[in-house]
Amino acid sequence: MESGLINGAVFIDLLKAFDMVDTYLLLRKLAVYKCDDLTLTWFKSYLQERDQCVHFKGTLSSKKSSLYGVPQGSILGPLLFIMFINDLPLYANSNTDMYADDSTIHTSARTVEELNNKLTEDMTNVQAWCTNNNM
Repeated sequence: MESGLINGAVFIDLLKAFDMVDTYLLLRKLAVYKCDDLTLTWFKSYLQERDQCVHFKGTLSSKKSSLYGVPQGSILGPLLFIMFINDLPLYANSNTDMYADDSTIHTSARTVEELNNKLTEDMTNVQAWCTNNNM
């Protein structure tokens, strides 16, 4: 880093991120990643219209169908989530570090005002990503 610069960071935690994944958008992103038709069909059956229920203290809840989210507790869930948010850094002009549903945007500037402007612009762009991706 260049001496005399001011560093700033924004820490982002997408609440209920795994539950909010739009499976239709995820399938479109998987197509962009060059998944073939057979693989996309398999993922569609794996992700969409899943019935879920809860077993607690010997009692099983009624089933509820879900159109959103990647299966938590599965091996594929975190991988699919990462593939879903993989394009988020394209929306920020600053450096972006990501770990699961936590992201950090960080940059440097000569003045506090310049730093604030950079990070504000990045957050506006991240908000646009969230809106475009139904997050």
